Amino acid sequence: MSDSGAWVNPDEKLQRLKDTVAARKLNISLAQYRQGLKIIEHTQKEFARIFSKRVRDSLSGGNANRAGERSNQLLIEGAGSNKIPWDSWNNYEKVSLNGQTYAQVGNRLYSKHAVDRLQPIGKRFGPYIYIYQGLNGKDYGRSIAPQYVEDVISSTQPEYQHRTGNYSHKLGDVEVIVNSQGAVVTILTYK
Repeated sequence: MSDSGAWVNPDEKLQRLKDTVAARKLNISLAQYRQGLKIIEHTQKEFARIFSKRVRDSLSGGNANRAGERSNQLLIEGAGSNKIPWDSWNNYEKVSLNGQTYAQVGNRLYSKHAVDRLQPIGKRFGPYIYIYQGLNGKDYGRSIAPQYVEDVISSTQPEYQHRTGNYSHKLGDVEVIVNSQGAVVTILTYK
């Protein structure tokens, strides 16, 4: 029984307990955790819709290249027109600013290091798959989607870093470092 005296389904009670434990591990509220689950569920449904459309387009009697172009545009748009494409350094448009080369990811610039950090961890089926040589040896991606980076930046107050002149945005176990122009310099994860 809950505090209100109403009967609670044991499965619902167990799921609430699991959600609470997961939220505590991520250092976020239960409401934030559940909102994240809703976003993931919506994204999965949208991906399935886009994928099935792409398959239908490629199986239709029309021009396969044109169908592929339409499907790629849908993948870039994602669940809505404000979704940010998640890709590799080589596939993003490049922009030079103050002698540095950045990738244009959505409406924000990312350093190559930051784009490398976005990439999947690569540990799903075995040992880490290292994606590049870092300053202290081999390094790997952090599996952070650009949309999540934007969510971290937009939902937190920046903390100025006197030593570097950059700004830090922290949410849960993710920290996004941006420079004074607003370009993403790196992405850190903590466990």
